[in-house]
Amino acid sequence: MLAGNLNDFLGQLAAENQDRYGSTTLLEMIAEGESGDLKFEQSLRWGSTESDQYEKTQSVIMKTIAGFANSEGGTLIIGLSDTGEPIGLEADYATLNGDKDEYGLYLQKLVDNEFGKAFRAKHLVISFPLINETTLCRVDVTPTDASSC
Repeated sequence: MLAGNLNDFLGQLAAENQDRYGSTTLLEMIAEGESGDLKFEQSLRWGSTESDQYEKTQSVIMKTIAGFANSEGGTLIIGLSDTGEPIGLEADYATLNGDKDEYGLYLQKLVDNEFGKAFRAKHLVISFPLINETTLCRVDVTPTDASSC
């Protein structure tokens, strides 16, 4: 029953994103470049071992999520250069001593600490699409209801 409810919820979020982007594919979105509701980040952690670098990079990503949530929503794609070239997540995986699952859990924990679990559950969908055999992290953010703030 829980899995069915979760699938219904994720389907609803996907439909909302479909409404926002129409039938535009991820490759077409990337080709159009960054905009007010589409941002690219190279890394969640920059592949560095310096904790201050982690914090700076993660802060930028949290600010991007907050900006999308406080406006009309948007999509953040991690693992792309500023020009839209796929870089992937391998360097981040190495800093986490993990893989896609560890990465997803780490990102969820960051969001939970910054905004709370309820925000993540209601306003974020994290997925890992492949572009030319390179794994990216896609974070779709729906807008918050201003009246509930």
